[in-house]
Amino acid sequence: MQIIIIWLLFTETYTGNIKFELNTLQFLQSADTTRIRIPGWEITDKIGAPELPSKTVKVALPSGARIEKIEILSTTQKEFCLPSQISFARKPVILSQETVARTDQPDKKIYLSTKPYPEEVLQ
Repeated sequence: MQIIIIWLLFTETYTGNIKFELNTLQFLQSADTTRIRIPGWEITDKIGAPELPSKTVKVALPSGARIEKIEILSTTQKEFCLPSQISFARKPVILSQETVARTDQPDKKIYLSTKPYPEEVLQ
C-alpha cells in the first residue's frame, strides 16, 4: 500500500512516496478492542478517538523555500472485518498508583459515524 504526496516548492516540485507492506499491518486483539499497529510507526493520541498508526514525514527544504501546497496523488485502500471495535486513545495514567480508575470512553460521534476516520489523510 502506498500514498504518493507532492510538495510544491516555489517553482520546484518534489514527489515522495510513503509505502508500507500490507503484511506488516498488525491486528492485536484484547478483551474488547482491536489495536492496529505498524512496526516503527507512531500511534494517534486524540483522547476518545481511534488509535491508528501514524507516520510523520520530514522534508529538508532549501533556505528560504516554502511549501505552497501538499496534495495526495493516489492512495490504495482496503477494508478489513475486525472482531471488535478499534481501540481508542485514553488519558495517560500514573503507573505507580495502586489502583487505576479508567473512565475514558470512545468518542460516540466518531464510533457511531459511517464516515471514514480521519476524514482528512493529511494533518
